[in-house]
Amino acid sequence: MNRLIILFCFLLFSKVLIGQVNSNQSDVFLFVKGNLLQNLVCKDLELDEIIDSKDKIEEETDLAYNIKVTILEKAIKFYEELIDNYPNSKLLLRTLNNKGFAELELNDKENAKLTFLKILNSNEDENEKCQIPWIIQKPYLDFKNKASKALANIYIKDSNYTEAIKYLDLAMKYPFNHFCSFENNAEQNYIRYLYAKCKFGIDKKSALKEFLPKLFQVDIEDNSELYLLIYNTLL
Repeated sequence: MNRLIILFCFLLFSKVLIGQVNSNQSDVFLFVKGNLLQNLVCKDLELDEIIDSKDKIEEETDLAYNIKVTILEKAIKFYEELIDNYPNSKLLLRTLNNKGFAELELNDKENAKLTFLKILNSNEDENEKCQIPWIIQKPYLDFKNKASKALANIYIKDSNYTEAIKYLDLAMKYPFNHFCSFENNAEQNYIRYLYAKCKFGIDKKSALKEFLPKLFQVDIEDNSELYLLIYNTLL
């Protein structure tokens, strides 16, 4: 508990951790500060484990939740400053991508939808050209693929399966490309699973006719989520 309190205060008031932006610095600094804070929440602090733990007292889980919200809100502010002040930044789509997922972490689905739609409505069609050494530059289509899948998942959770299918079709239009064949196969299986969720949500009997034969055409181990979806439906 004391460690969390100290960390919380440090993150709120320390300018050393995230640095300061002066008039000579630009979009890169804003992105780095937002990205550092977001990674702190999503990868380093393991706050979700505390929030979801049944072994922690309520006071501790509440504090962990408040820390998560505060840090992500600060990260989003940095992203918004970059988006507003540097609309031509080569980091724009990556920034929108990060902002959208930070908003989802805060369960702010409406703003996340708007953020991901900005990615899909952009005219960018080249690779990133940023000067951050530890960032692997990506084709802009990768961000459109992620945005499409994120929107599809939002609508699936809202049981709006028809709208979700529309964004899954977009994800196919902006395909995921990875140098590793395993990753590409995993992506195909994931898209197949999301389509199945939508079709099972619309019409279970029709979906069973479509997906049950396909299930045995591929490795069950690689399609465990689809297998469980079909199995639970049959039950």
